[in-house]
Amino acid sequence: MPDKPTPKAPNAPQKPLTGHFDLVVIGAGIAGLNALHAASLFLPASARILLIDLKDRPGGMWTMAYDYVRLHQPHPLFTVASTPWNWHKPRGYLATRDEVQQHLAGCLDALLGKLDAQTRFGHRACGVREVQQAGAWMAEVDVHPVGDPNTLQTVTADRVIHADGFDYQAPVALELSAPGVLSIPPAGLRKTLAENPHAPVYVAGGGKTGMDTVLAVLADDPKRAVTVINGRGTYFLNRTKFFPTGIRRWIGGLLAADIFRDCAMRFDGRNADEVCGHFIATYAVNPDPRSTNFIYGIMSEAENAQIETGLQDKIWDYLDDVEDGPSGPVMRLRSGTEMPVEVGSIVVNCTGSLFRSDKCENPAPCLSPHDVILSINTHDAMHVLTTYSSFILSHLFLSGRLRTSGLYFLDLAALLKTDKHAFSAATMVQSYHNLLMGIKNLPASSRKHFGMDFNLWYPLPRRMLALNRIRKTGRADIQHCRKSLDAVVQRFGIRGGKIE
Repeated sequence: MPDKPTPKAPNAPQKPLTGHFDLVVIGAGIAGLNALHAASLFLPASARILLIDLKDRPGGMWTMAYDYVRLHQPHPLFTVASTPWNWHKPRGYLATRDEVQQHLAGCLDALLGKLDAQTRFGHRACGVREVQQAGAWMAEVDVHPVGDPNTLQTVTADRVIHADGFDYQAPVALELSAPGVLSIPPAGLRKTLAENPHAPVYVAGGGKTGMDTVLAVLADDPKRAVTVINGRGTYFLNRTKFFPTGIRRWIGGLLAADIFRDCAMRFDGRNADEVCGHFIATYAVNPDPRSTNFIYGIMSEAENAQIETGLQDKIWDYLDDVEDGPSGPVMRLRSGTEMPVEVGSIVVNCTGSLFRSDKCENPAPCLSPHDVILSINTHDAMHVLTTYSSFILSHLFLSGRLRTSGLYFLDLAALLKTDKHAFSAATMVQSYHNLLMGIKNLPASSRKHFGMDFNLWYPLPRRMLALNRIRKTGRADIQHCRKSLDAVVQRFGIRGGKIE
């Protein structure tokens, strides 16, 4: 399979959207492509499939992310099912944005060689509903070209997988009052740095985007003044321990299953601060107990040291505005603090791109009442990582095992807005619980294709030892996890539980 963009799929002559489809997949990011892979296992080769995506090519967020973003995990563990990357990079290499997009395009090209699938890139699925026709339940999907809602077509399908995933929202520039500062999104960073070689940089946001931006600025000029407006702080999983190299893969490191079980067994639904404190002290690369945010970013010890030594300042506050003052621009922080800012300073909006969707007013259930529509989203979610959730949910859905799988779902978007530590602790418990249920319920034909499993970083003997440990305690662990997650649902009043 070639790891290069292939215009064949998006630009091929498009057949009219006529007739009935066996499956419609909405979204051509990694979630949608994993759904297509599941279709290649569970649907006959003659099944008619339609793939719809807003963008002009496959790749999801990787078609629109800032150009210096890289994977946080080793590239072999970010893929469609078990599709290998067609190159000879070191296993620990962190692929760039364009490399990821190219790999996903190649994955789609390979899938289209196995499936009778039509693609509609640059199209919006503006309505999806379950309907009954001639006594059978099916789905109707309204589709139109982006920017042309009057050219609307409605297709029917036996099943639909709506693979929203994180519904990534590209950051835009902050609206700041002072005209003497440069406010930019991450996408404009490299050009702005080149045009303003001595300007100080203020990074608004201490999460993954913020840390990527700090590293990019320091790589461009290690002497440039960089300040992070850190909010309440973000902590990251220690990649050096989580993905060790060389002999340490055999004798050191931390398997994901062991980390998540450790935290899951400590959480009772009410002691999130204690559990997160343990995680920060034991597994985080930047163990500052003041930090409250964790959305599963991963950072190495070397990257963390580079950031900490390269920063001019780290401000534990939030940026409200930059205004003109009597002596020049003044930064106003949420706490009421004011700080002078040099004219010509660069302010980069790195306040995040995930969990930003406004679709939470009427969120779709993960599984529609008559098992016709699967929705992979953050409001009725079984895992915080869409790579995991898309694979597991699609395979269970198309094999007919999802409703009885015993997976535990949570409104992660609502929980994150309500209590960040509870979000972190609960998602660790949920991840471990659903790992156990996935092992129990996924067909054997699916499990062997689960190439995104972080435990695959380690040699087989270590993985088998971890699996045996889980099997010994699995039944009791499941009961503990469900009790803890039930307590979270009750305490915070969010949607959660098994599929009903």
